[in-house]
Amino acid sequence: MYKRSEFTKRTYKTGEVADILHLHYQTVIRYDNEGILKFQRNESNRRVMFKEDLLNYLEETSSMKIR
Repeated sequence: MYKRSEFTKRTYKTGEVADILHLHYQTVIRYDNEGILKFQRNESNRRVMFKEDLLNYLEETSSMKIR
């Protein structure tokens, strides 16, 4: 279980999201391409996920609840 207070960054990179979700980074990229995860592109055209989007995804999944 995660606490909102554990998420201190504004944005998270692909590898960081993969670590949090316990997924391979290529799976995270595939989820982005399929629209399962909501990533944005930064000024360097790299994928980043905003904290609120990550927390929303975690809340939507039944196996991980946010306190």
